Order: sequence, then C-alpha cells, then structure tokens
Amino acid sequence: MSMSPREVAKVRKIIDLAQELLAKQLVTETPKAKVKGLKRVVGPSIQRRRSGKELASFRKILKAERKHGMPVAEIAARYEISPAYIHQLK
Repeated sequence: MSMSPREVAKVRKIIDLAQELLAKQLVTETPKAKVKGLKRVVGPSIQRRRSGKELASFRKILKAERKHGMPVAEIAARYEISPAYIHQLK
C-alpha cells in the first residue's frame, strides 16, 4: 500500500508535532532535590501561603504594578501566581 504525497505530508506533520511536544516536555520537567532530608520539587510548583501584613503588602504591590500598566501575564509570571488572582483584585 503506497501513500499519496498529501498523506505523507500529514504523517510528517504529525511526527514533527510529536517531537516538539516531547522536546517541550523534557525541558519543562523539574529536577527533584533533597531539602533537609525531604524530597521536594524545585520550581514553580512550590506553593507559598501569605497571611496578615505580608498578604496586605503583596496585594498593594500587585495593585500598584497593575495601575502603572504592567501586563497581567508578566506580573503573574514574576510572582508565580495565576492571572485570575490578579484580575480579582480591585
């Protein structure tokens, strides 16, 4: 069974997409590190809970940066928070 040139192009495109996804997956995987005998994942998956004065000052910083015209995506990447959280602040 032979394939038409169009089918060959489609198969090549699928292979290219699969290779891109695999390469991206290998790059985004975070290495594991030992911290005080515990295994933790290094990277943005570590969550931090802010409370009290720290939370109030953090919200003020976010509002000020947003007021000065900084894009939400950039703020979210900088502080490793979701863009939805920034949009909630008014």
